[in-house]
Amino acid sequence: AFLSAGNAEIVNQMDPDKIPLLTEEEENNTLLTRYTIYKWYIEHLSLRGMPYEEQGFQLTPTHWIQDTHNIYLDYGINFGWPAMLMFVVFIWWGIGRLTRRAWKLRDVESFVCLLVVLLPPVFGMFEFAWGAGMISTVAFYFAFKEIFSVQVLDETREER
Repeated sequence: AFLSAGNAEIVNQMDPDKIPLLTEEEENNTLLTRYTIYKWYIEHLSLRGMPYEEQGFQLTPTHWIQDTHNIYLDYGINFGWPAMLMFVVFIWWGIGRLTRRAWKLRDVESFVCLLVVLLPPVFGMFEFAWGAGMISTVAFYFAFKEIFSVQVLDETREER
């Protein structure tokens, strides 16, 4: 009963993102908390993204959320849903390519590279793991370049 009839006039003047969505007790439910965070950010996805200052909402009376807790949603909220879709396609297309290559060559190096490349995108589905300009993003793309190197393509063609 945060929103009682007695303070309805005040609530009408408040920014809707400042009204707590969960009680302190509900915040202890991890699934409900994640669902609430994802739902808010999905509802606020746009074509061009959202400025950082406008991102976030009041989860509980004492807890402000300004992080999507999901790398894919983070790209969508910062750069727009088209960039998010391109990011998802790029990442998972590359992982599919690397998986086919590792399966075909059956060498340890390929499987290790696949494992290294899989960690950020899988962990990123459940928590913000890396972002534009972070060292982990740079390291990820160095590992990812293995997919596109000329030597790799030549080895794959020779195996056929």
